[in-house]
Amino acid sequence: MCKLEWEARFVVGKLRRGSSLTRKDMLNCLGSIGRSMQRYGLNSIKDMKASHMARYVAELHGKNLSVSRIATHVTAMRMLCRMIGKPEIVPSNRELGCARDMVNRTKHADSRLNEAKAAEVQAQLSVNNSIAYQMARHFGLRQKESLLSHKIVARYGVELLVVEGAKGGRPRMVAITTEAQRAILVENNAYRAENGGKLIDGDKNLRQGLKELQNELAAAGATRESGANMHTLRREWIIERCQAILAEPEEIRPALLESLIESVGHGRIEVLRCYTRLTG
Repeated sequence: MCKLEWEARFVVGKLRRGSSLTRKDMLNCLGSIGRSMQRYGLNSIKDMKASHMARYVAELHGKNLSVSRIATHVTAMRMLCRMIGKPEIVPSNRELGCARDMVNRTKHADSRLNEAKAAEVQAQLSVNNSIAYQMARHFGLRQKESLLSHKIVARYGVELLVVEGAKGGRPRMVAITTEAQRAILVENNAYRAENGGKLIDGDKNLRQGLKELQNELAAAGATRESGANMHTLRREWIIERCQAILAEPEEIRPALLESLIESVGHGRIEVLRCYTRLTG
């Protein structure tokens, strides 16, 4: 770790907000800022000026990163500059060309799953990661959630999967209504029974297991462009749920959508538009 990378992390200190993966990502961004500032010739992170900040953001744009990804780096930059007493050197996201407005948030809405490619990807995954991939497909889970979730509870005669590792620690559950869901849960629990209760290789922790899953997905070609990455699995599940809701009588749709929002792990119905325009 170079001097300015250490300084950038030290100045901000311990992060307390967000999930463990969000905090890790923010630390990685701070490290990237520190390395770049050292490359620019700064002797201390406190010497950073508006011109250095602008150069860093310009380089991010030059790498063709998504608006959301650049905005994450800018959030880390803003946090760092606030701590060194220079909050004014970081303009708004809009001025920096990385505003996460609804246009950017919804640009991949309704992008459907490539079922053939997904089957090809799944065939290349190890047994445990194949199970995680299918958990994402049948329950709309994120990567971390797909590795951790397996417990079932019953409420009012309905079986529910307890989602573990949810973003922001939000408690949530997903209804088990299909044979495909039940089948993959049987596989999930059978694997865990033979592997110390984990869906991750016994010698790996969660972070290592998640990295292994990501590496296998990348090697199998599970990209956004291929229509078979895990976020596309989640989007497909949400689109299917919305289609089913729209087939129900109009008067009960609002309640069903509220229930879906809880199952997805978001707090506002507007967020569904990031996945599909079916809800208006």
